[in-house]
Amino acid sequence: MFSDISAFARSLLSRTHSVALISWENHRALAAFIHALGPAIREQKKDTVITQTACGNLDSETFAMTLISSFRKRDASRRLLLLYEIEPLVGAVGRVLNGFRERLSLFRAVIVAVREDRRRDLLIECPDLIDWIGLSVARAEDFGPAFTLRDIRASVKEFEQRYGISSKAFMEQWDTGHADTIGESWLWKELIAIQRELEAQSRKKGQAT
Repeated sequence: MFSDISAFARSLLSRTHSVALISWENHRALAAFIHALGPAIREQKKDTVITQTACGNLDSETFAMTLISSFRKRDASRRLLLLYEIEPLVGAVGRVLNGFRERLSLFRAVIVAVREDRRRDLLIECPDLIDWIGLSVARAEDFGPAFTLRDIRASVKEFEQRYGISSKAFMEQWDTGHADTIGESWLWKELIAIQRELEAQSRKKGQAT
């Protein structure tokens, strides 16, 4: 168990063959973890490049090709590969990672995020990778409270300022498949979805009182 995300980042980057597993139950906790991960990692090693791969819309072959493409990057040794939204193809992700386990050492580190109720399904498919994961298993919820609506709004505004476009314009890019130039596009999309959900809940509570 890690005391905070800084301790997690420090442990992750201090090892070779560094693979960690993050489970989650609350989407807001996962979003909060991903949002905090970049600063924590760069606090340890500033030159780390974080590659986020959302796997929800991939099939097993596309996922394998995406991984192979990452292996071939010139700066692979500086990259931290973060895989999430793997639940639709969790078995295939496990098998591919298990088959490529030796090549995963090309990366500085790998983090796999999986919903708690699918963790067993993932681990069954990657038995040889478990030794690499070792004790680097944690819950997103353990790194701090899930985002509040206030946190979400602040983070969304931060994205808008960073990329110089409104969230509405970003979602139009996302819906037409043109948001791939934004490295954190999945997180931004997720934050917007969570914001809308929480605002709807807040309106319902207001109407009920």
